[in-house]
Amino acid sequence: SGIDDIAIDSQGNILVAVTDLYQVLKIAPDGTVSVFAGTGRQRDYWDPGGDGGPAVAAELHRATSVTVDPLTNQVYIADDRRVRGVDSTGIITTIVGDGEQGDGVARGELATEFALARPIERIEFDPGSGKLYVLQDDGRIWRVENGRIYHHAGSGKDGCWGDGGPAAEAQFGDPIDLAVGPEGSVYLADHGNYRIHKIDPNGSTITAVVGNGRDWSYPIPDGTPALRTGIRRLHGLAFDFYNQLHFVAGYGVIYRLERNGTLRTFSHLSDLLDETARGRMVFDPVGNLILATDRSYRIYEVSADGRQVRLLADLESDAMSARASAAPPQRKIIDGREVAPGEWPFVARVDTSDKFCTASLVAPNWILTAAHCLVDHDGSVTDPSDISVFLGYDWDKGVCENTREEIDRVIIHPDYDFTGAGFRNDAALVEILRPAAADPVKILTPGDEAWLAPSGTTATVIGWGRQIDGSYPRVLRTVDIPLMTPEDCRENSFWTSEVVHERTLCAGVEGRGVWSGDSGGPLVVSLPDGDWGQVGVTSMGGRARAGYPGVFTRTSSIYDWIHEHIDERVQAKDPDEVQANVDAAVAAGGGLRAGGPPVTIDMSALFSFGDGGSADTTFTARSSHPAVVTADTTDGSLVLTPGDPAPVTITITVTATRADDTAEVEFTVEIEPEPPPPGDQTYYFPHLAVGASWQTTITYINYSREEVTCQTDFLSDDGTPLMVSFEDRGTVPSRTDVLPPGGSVHQETNV
Repeated sequence: SGIDDIAIDSQGNILVAVTDLYQVLKIAPDGTVSVFAGTGRQRDYWDPGGDGGPAVAAELHRATSVTVDPLTNQVYIADDRRVRGVDSTGIITTIVGDGEQGDGVARGELATEFALARPIERIEFDPGSGKLYVLQDDGRIWRVENGRIYHHAGSGKDGCWGDGGPAAEAQFGDPIDLAVGPEGSVYLADHGNYRIHKIDPNGSTITAVVGNGRDWSYPIPDGTPALRTGIRRLHGLAFDFYNQLHFVAGYGVIYRLERNGTLRTFSHLSDLLDETARGRMVFDPVGNLILATDRSYRIYEVSADGRQVRLLADLESDAMSARASAAPPQRKIIDGREVAPGEWPFVARVDTSDKFCTASLVAPNWILTAAHCLVDHDGSVTDPSDISVFLGYDWDKGVCENTREEIDRVIIHPDYDFTGAGFRNDAALVEILRPAAADPVKILTPGDEAWLAPSGTTATVIGWGRQIDGSYPRVLRTVDIPLMTPEDCRENSFWTSEVVHERTLCAGVEGRGVWSGDSGGPLVVSLPDGDWGQVGVTSMGGRARAGYPGVFTRTSSIYDWIHEHIDERVQAKDPDEVQANVDAAVAAGGGLRAGGPPVTIDMSALFSFGDGGSADTTFTARSSHPAVVTADTTDGSLVLTPGDPAPVTITITVTATRADDTAEVEFTVEIEPEPPPPGDQTYYFPHLAVGASWQTTITYINYSREEVTCQTDFLSDDGTPLMVSFEDRGTVPSRTDVLPPGGSVHQETNV
């Protein structure tokens, strides 16, 4: 007797397959035990046992394994020679097998029409591909996809052969568990041959990854090459949050397969529990390992660092009393409310091709989020072309603020570490090319944090994370939670120093906190001026369970790194703002007049430099009329010196460069002519030609701000008055024209 298999659904419930109870039980996050499927009465072998009805009213023949599709919350149950599926509404149907006993090889038949030769030992769902893997107790593995079934691996013959060859011809000796790796490969625990095999996603080849095929009854030293050691009593397989393989061996030692191919002890349960503990296991979303013992009804939780263990449930009595019970109302995991329009304008959502996270706007062109949102299990960083940023509170009313084409670069904290039980320096910056219209949130300095955010302070976390019913919200949500320093958090929670340290903060209480999808979101506190200051970036959530507050990257610990990047960018101001600033500076300087004094324009009127000012920035300026205006850049200012007296509109372009960053602005200025001296002035034009088919055009333009009277006298070569004919005046020896400011006159002499 004992528990045969466990799984965790998308709502955080632990599903437990118990063969001798003919049921699958459910343990809610608050510890309540109820029936998920099965009446407790064994179904007849040939009878479908309640297909099409509620799973709690169905009969099971032999529930040996359970697995979950986390995207749809569809639950799969291995029931002798069938796989039963329970959808999100609780209705059960047959997914694989027709109840008959066959001995054929699956080659793409409808899964519901295929007769399995042997009872099912284990099933495993791959959320990455949507494939379901079915392990018969003779070692054959079937692959179910799109409703059809295929032979994936195993010959069905008992033996020890096949590594390095075709997976379909491999022979195993008592295979007992499956796990699907991050790359889609299937890992098989071969208990009788003391090995763990890896089958590629296509089912074409098989290789050994752990074990040399020999029995070994002693603890395996850390650092031992995985293929050079024996294994005794191999049991459950599971991949953790970081996609590293773990397995149980001996009498309760859990080992981890490191990325360099060596083994390391994760936890020695026999020492922690003073009893034999082995069986099936699975990791929860926050990195804790959930283990169901195969010789009792106990379920344990092993902390993410492997150093602590606690009893989650003892089903010896609970399981019996749960048989007739219905599922109780689910306890709230995440509390809080929907935000109001405009309430948190600096909160963003970062989407990639396969996931999303929450984030915060920390500068007009910079988004701060968690590094684990953008770093894959192999350390690769998401390409900017696969990222989009959404700023808004309602997913149904907004659009992406910055599309994939407008994401410039991604910067991961240089000391980000995802290889331990918890994240260190879990922070990333995303640069957006188009500045956001919202005001950024302030990042508190270490000094400000110590003053404004001591333990007990009410902090606020905002995010797009999962709700209490397991669904994801369409409207941004927020919740107020108490903040704890790392020292207080370690003392008052189950987190260890590997998870909570000097570069983290904690916040949350039972029933209120963060969950999946909130990662990267801001933890903020109210400031004396009524504004908000960010103190944390959501890194790990404990599903708001008692003793597991949310863990946040402490923004004061990465303050210098944040400002090193957000302050380095030189940004051009809005073109309209630039022109207005230039016009104001020119007017304040008395205008640009030919022969007049220079006008100085501060570079801050043209560019934004962040907290660093214009230091370490070089400027170049060029004018469309170099002979008219000389543009000189000195000491963070632009000096315009007019030269040529001709009135003209000039375009000036200024370029600012800091490190690898460049920005450019363009504006226009008007050059006025040199004003005439005060009083009447006399000018001589010696080339007036009239008569004998000659014609002269006279043009006067008043560029001054005052009315001007122009009297023109016409003289012959000997100085005597000359009669000149005009269409508007007739033949006259002189003419007088009055020009208002900006006025002009254009007259031609008659031929």
